[in-house]
Amino acid sequence: MNRNEFFKLYGLTIALLVTQLSVAHAAPSDSQHLHRPVAIESIGQRLVVANRDSGSLALIDLPKDQVVTAFTAKLADRISDIATIGDEEIFVADPAENQILHVRLHGNTATVQERVSVPASPVRLSRSSNGDFLVVACHWARQLVLLEVDRFGSQTPCTLDLDFSPRELLFANDSELIVTDAFGGRIAIVDIGKRSVVADVEIPGHNIRGLTFEPKTGRLMLAHQLINGFLPNSRDHVFWGNVVTNLMRYVEVDKIQAAVKRKRIHGAIYPLGQERDGAGDPGPVLATLSGHVVSLLSGVNQIGIRQPDDREFVRISVGRGPSAVCEIPNGLGQFQDCVAVANRFDDSVSIVDLNQPAVVKTVWLSSDATLSDVARGEMLFHDASLSLDGWFSCASCHTDGHSCDELNDNLGDNTFGEPKRVLSLLGVAQTSPWAWNGGQTQLVDQIRKSMKLTMQSEEQRKIDEDEVFAIAAYLRTLDFAPGIDAARSVHGNQTGSLKVDETQANLVREGKTIFHNANCVECHAYDAFTSGVVQNVGLADLPDLELSPPSLRGVSQRRAWLHDGRAKSLRDVFATAKHQSVDFTRRELDALVAYLRSL
Repeated sequence: MNRNEFFKLYGLTIALLVTQLSVAHAAPSDSQHLHRPVAIESIGQRLVVANRDSGSLALIDLPKDQVVTAFTAKLADRISDIATIGDEEIFVADPAENQILHVRLHGNTATVQERVSVPASPVRLSRSSNGDFLVVACHWARQLVLLEVDRFGSQTPCTLDLDFSPRELLFANDSELIVTDAFGGRIAIVDIGKRSVVADVEIPGHNIRGLTFEPKTGRLMLAHQLINGFLPNSRDHVFWGNVVTNLMRYVEVDKIQAAVKRKRIHGAIYPLGQERDGAGDPGPVLATLSGHVVSLLSGVNQIGIRQPDDREFVRISVGRGPSAVCEIPNGLGQFQDCVAVANRFDDSVSIVDLNQPAVVKTVWLSSDATLSDVARGEMLFHDASLSLDGWFSCASCHTDGHSCDELNDNLGDNTFGEPKRVLSLLGVAQTSPWAWNGGQTQLVDQIRKSMKLTMQSEEQRKIDEDEVFAIAAYLRTLDFAPGIDAARSVHGNQTGSLKVDETQANLVREGKTIFHNANCVECHAYDAFTSGVVQNVGLADLPDLELSPPSLRGVSQRRAWLHDGRAKSLRDVFATAKHQSVDFTRRELDALVAYLRSL
């Protein structure tokens, strides 16, 4: 079978506008406001949908062939994920308040029972199969939080530090948890009983968003992207998927367990895209009890479905921005093998029959919500159709608005041949001029240039200026990431509420003095910690290189440093790459790194 035969596209969609039930202490969806569903789970004969922006849950009843929906009251400022235990208990992650909520359902009413404060940015929840443990991934804090369900509100949360930002979580068994990198290709196995990392490997790739076990073989399946930093971002390389490739990777779990620390492993790969049909931004992956595998292709508004005895994925269209999927255990009416897909960018849930395969119902969470420029900009930022043949979106490289920290050889600096590290867009409104060479003084000009030359947008359609300005409006809302140590000092919504380590605080103050005395402020002035003009980089092997200094706000949240990614730690920036001509002592380096980690 050749590569073109791997994919078939079906387009059957039957839309059903559902009735919204009024609920005690809850208002139905305001048509002017978006819900933005980001998580979905099945409990009994209903679906629970977590709405990021409205901070509510949508409860979808599935009796026989009818679908009715009710909305709970606002439970949280924002919701990033949910985990259910039984038919009534739901745990909700609130990244705005840095809390985990224990919620109990009574009919169509949800009541918050308890709240537990956690470090900054809880993004994922996972429960052990026996229901004893709940694990929280806090990605800016680079920590896991382990909670015993029976003592949820009466315990001091146990935290486990990681040296990468965690995101996807999957229990291998009741005592071992698989954790993947939010930005890069790291995979770790955590022993829950020992509260320690027992395996740590890396795959070639970034943006791991799908994680499950393959039916029958038990191999780990990872949906992710792979950026090739040493090929020019030319039209031909984008067309063939050589710049950003979308993959399903299969890895034997015992290979991870046996590997030495940070060993790079490969496994087997399956391409999710092909020429003229790129499959941008692979998302969550689900293996069903019937043996089907469902892979969300979030950037192209599709899902791939693999039948139990097949290896190819058949692609069908769903709603805009599919972001979460769950199995409907008993099917829906005549359709026996069904999944529900939450579509973030059009406030809908697609009910999919896996055997046809086709969308058989669409549940609308809001009917006529009005998109602001910011909301439209976020949608476009995650839209792979802006690139040639749908290979990648803005978010493919600028993950969560941040950075995958890989190299890319594009024309941002007006030349090929010198690949540079992808810059973070967090706080981008405060970091003009833009591009590594500081060549753009207007943010909209930088966006337009990236769409035209990096994404090769114009081959398929003329660039829409309204879209450029909408993306700019969205980017201006993005704030800097917190430093790792700052994120770890957050407890709930109270910054610095944990006991202050005076020794560490003194080291940070000492580092700030060194930063000032070494004249780092010439290029990284306070507030935004950048200068607004190009500066000499100060590298021994590149004495004449001038670049626009990136902001140091959130600098500890990177995986590689300097324009070419040569430094693999903050310490390496000075000790190995020799940024600055000063020979710092060990103590001075400790202090300087501590200060940078606090920014």
